[in-house]
Amino acid sequence: MSGSESRKYARFDKECRVRYRVLETDEPPHEGISVNISGGGLCMRSKNSISRGKTLALQIEIDGLQNPLLALGMVVWTRKDDAVWHESGITFWWVGRQLETSQDPRLEYVKNKLRL
Repeated sequence: MSGSESRKYARFDKECRVRYRVLETDEPPHEGISVNISGGGLCMRSKNSISRGKTLALQIEIDGLQNPLLALGMVVWTRKDDAVWHESGITFWWVGRQLETSQDPRLEYVKNKLRL
């Protein structure tokens, strides 16, 4: 972290499988890989370009957690990484765990959008 950059949450370099869906489209879910993750968001690499300002439903599989994290977030920046990959910075609006016993309507909304 540079001196001009301040963060509310620590960032961890962690590759995790990410399944996501752009909520403003009717496209099926896509796959990505996290570059890093924090309590406030993540940087994700994907073969699909995602426009800044798009809302995403995300399923994040983290080693050591029995159930994936589910999240709603917004793309705050994006860039072409190389000939194949795009990187996107995503800020979290809501994060929960994919537990079958949960009654949280936000969890059910994300599960429905990801078609889980």
